[in-house]
Parts: sequence; structure tokens; C-alpha cells
Amino acid sequence: MTEDYWAKLEGIWKVPVVIRPEFIGYLERANDRVYVHCDVFKWNRTVKEEIEFYLQILVKLQDGPLYAEHNVGDTKHLKWLKMYKFEFLESQINSEGLVKQVYIRKDQ
Repeated sequence: MTEDYWAKLEGIWKVPVVIRPEFIGYLERANDRVYVHCDVFKWNRTVKEEIEFYLQILVKLQDGPLYAEHNVGDTKHLKWLKMYKFEFLESQINSEGLVKQVYIRKDQ
């Protein structure tokens, strides 16, 4: 995607890019990174596989890694990140002064 395209999206939060009855996947542009978010309404093996399928597509379409922000101590979210091949990148302090971890997914 071009720089102009992403510049237009700067400041827009959680744009839905995958809308399914079982889940909605969002992308958010922040700090020159593309963050992924996902709201899951129904969980089963098929949904797990579909999310993986769409994550692969999203990485390829935007020609770069996806990032995810993680709240320290949220063990359920951490399990989700690891299941979908996100790796710890760094810790940051957000605008509210809270420590957040950033995870990255780079598909080869």
C-alpha cells in the first residue's frame, strides 16, 4: 500500500476489514505500524482456522508485519497471540502511563 493511502488512515481507529458472523477483524494504523484487533463472537476449530487464514492474507496484502498491543497480565489474550504466531517485540508506556507490550507477526 502507498504512503498516501496510510496517511489518509492515520488517526482512524479500528477499521473493520474482515466481517464474519463469528468474528470481526480490524486494522488500526498508529505510529507507522498496522495493529490488528479481533472481536470473536463464537469460538470453535473452524473459526480458529478462519482467523489464521485471514491473518495470513492481511500480512500479505499490506506487505509487512502486523502488530498487536497486549495488556500485561491478560493470560487469555497472551495465549491467543502465541497461538497465532505473534512474538514479543517490546514494552511501551502508553498515553495513560500504563505499560503495554507490543507483539509482532511476520509471515515469510
